[in-house]
Amino acid sequence: MAAGHAAVLKEPGGRFAFHFHARDLNYQLIRQPRAIADRLFEVEFLDAGVEAYCFTFG
Repeated sequence: MAAGHAAVLKEPGGRFAFHFHARDLNYQLIRQPRAIADRLFEVEFLDAGVEAYCFTFG
C-alpha cells in the first residue's frame, strides 16, 4: 500500500525486491566478490508496519 510518502506493509511477512545489474549495491553497502552481473536483492519483514521510502543521492 502506498501512503503518499512511503510504501507501508499492512500484514506480516512482506518483502521488497530490487533487480539490478552491477557488482555492488547502494554505494557498496552490499559487496559482491564476482564481476558485474544481473542480481536480486531482497529484504523480508516479519512484522507489519514497516514503511519503505525511496530516495536518491545527488
